[in-house]
Amino acid sequence: PNVINEINDALKNANDSFSSIAKINDTTVNLYIKDGSIDNQFLADMSNRDLTIKVVTSDGSSWKIDCNEVDQNNVPKKNNYSYSLDNASKESRKELGTEDCYQLSFEESAKVNAEVIIKLPEVERNSNAFLYQVEKDGTHTRLQAVAVDNDGNAHFYIGAVDSKTEYVIGLNVPGEKTDDVIIP
Repeated sequence: PNVINEINDALKNANDSFSSIAKINDTTVNLYIKDGSIDNQFLADMSNRDLTIKVVTSDGSSWKIDCNEVDQNNVPKKNNYSYSLDNASKESRKELGTEDCYQLSFEESAKVNAEVIIKLPEVERNSNAFLYQVEKDGTHTRLQAVAVDNDGNAHFYIGAVDSKTEYVIGLNVPGEKTDDVIIP
């Protein structure tokens, strides 16, 4: 079925029922996709609407897109925040001073304002997750700090990711200030 047409029809009349792969909850549309990425036309059709799209993929990644921020003429070619999460290198663990450290790799580069939700393994409650970009010289530049939710998810608010950039998530990193931690 043509998901775009079904969603557009449903948006005209929120009482319409439509495919189980998408549902409307207030102003949020939840999309569940098995693999791949959303194509340009989908976001172009959703642009400038008072609507949030939450995309959930089978690998556990998800992201939210505010359609008011999507410019119909400037839609990125690919919008895929699918990721892999592995144990970080010894160098990253040493640099950050914590064993609770994960390397985050994105499958594709993407540029769109989104909330990317990373499922962290075996996370303690009340943890803070710090997202870093690993520089060429091995130093770690802090990009964001978020509180981990009760389900073990870190909600990062990202405008762009680069598949060639090494990202690291450190939990409860010693010496990091928590004043600016974002609470989901």
